[in-house]
Amino acid sequence: MKKNTFYVEKTNYQSPLPSFKLTWHNGEEQTSIPVSIHGAIKLGETFKSFGYAEQSKSIKFVKGLSY
Repeated sequence: MKKNTFYVEKTNYQSPLPSFKLTWHNGEEQTSIPVSIHGAIKLGETFKSFGYAEQSKSIKFVKGLSY
């Protein structure tokens, strides 16, 4: 069984704004949702507060930059 994890990745959706996808695994199933940059940051913080581990492939947000 997988532990609770999440990651954020940039997508190629046709949009004038940067688009991201948040994916998480709750130990039984994986779920993904499209999110804005603000949503990606805030939901990432929330998942961390719930005890989810951020996967190494996740985009990192630092002082307004992502890498």
